[in-house]
Amino acid sequence: MKPIPETTLVEPVAAEVAAIAILTAIIAMAIEHTALVILGSLLSMVVGPYAYWQQARLTDIRALQATQRVIQEQVDKLKQENEVLAQEVKKRTDSLQRMYDIQQALDFLLGLQRQSIDIFAKQVEVNEGILKQMQSNLKACVMQNFTFHGITK
Repeated sequence: MKPIPETTLVEPVAAEVAAIAILTAIIAMAIEHTALVILGSLLSMVVGPYAYWQQARLTDIRALQATQRVIQEQVDKLKQENEVLAQEVKKRTDSLQRMYDIQQALDFLLGLQRQSIDIFAKQVEVNEGILKQMQSNLKACVMQNFTFHGITK
């Protein structure tokens, strides 16, 4: 936003006209002492400054309108950016939900894998037991064959 002047060219002119109106009113009252001149002079002394005051308020209103336009443009731009951000948040939320679903699936698979590993480890233990039993049986068989054939230690 570019700087807004505090006064316009019309304001100093209005101030000069007000000063001239007051000066001429005073001169008219000094020269002519009639009621009509005094009343007209007093009205001129009020109307001139009042016109200047109104012109100053008009300048302020124009400055406020310019400021309001700039602010409205910024608000509109921020609304657009807010809509873009809302769409991005929705995308990120959807992505986050998909990631959460994937995490749930991976946790489930990991649980299955742990169960499989536990089952496998138990199966290995059982097989070791069976293998030891088989080795023991094999030794007994060999010993029996040696004994049966008359070979002993």
